[in-house]
Amino acid sequence: QKGVPGLWDRFKLKVISYGIEKGDVVLIHSSAKGMKALGVDNHEIIDFFIDLVGDSGTIVFPTYPDIKKCRVR
Repeated sequence: QKGVPGLWDRFKLKVISYGIEKGDVVLIHSSAKGMKALGVDNHEIIDFFIDLVGDSGTIVFPTYPDIKKCRVR
């Protein structure tokens, strides 16, 4: 995937600087489209957060459908 060079590494360092620890609850409010600039796939992003909070933590990543693609009847 293409992305802004070095952005993924800078993103990870920034998130780590917030002090997220094992067992924490993290709410990620972002657009999957917006995350494409990081140059990694969504699975890698989610795995990064899973590693941060560990098995005892919780990641909340609300998702919403692309309204433009939904059919109204």
